[in-house]
Amino acid sequence: MKFLGYSVPTPKLCSDGITHGYTDWSSLRTAVQATSMPNRNDDDMASVPFVICSHTTLTGGWRDNAPIFVNAPDIVIECGQGGTGKGCIVDRGGSHMSFGKLIELEFCLL
Repeated sequence: MKFLGYSVPTPKLCSDGITHGYTDWSSLRTAVQATSMPNRNDDDMASVPFVICSHTTLTGGWRDNAPIFVNAPDIVIECGQGGTGKGCIVDRGGSHMSFGKLIELEFCLL
């Protein structure tokens, strides 16, 4: 799938050798925002969680400081598969997330 003319990043094998997830801010942001597009084709995009690999610190460089824009009701971002991971950290300035009008906010703090 393409987003703004670029291929959407797919999850990579995490260091545990089992889980597939994201280890960098830019890839996670691009994948989530592509899924959040109002004109997306739901047949092509299953509602699967976006997994951040355990023990990953997501940082944004000086060119990558935009927040993740979420604008769909079925977006889940979790630490480790099923939310069972540990040590997922977002370490960057500014806002981490921004939400559009199509979002249904539901937060679970563990």
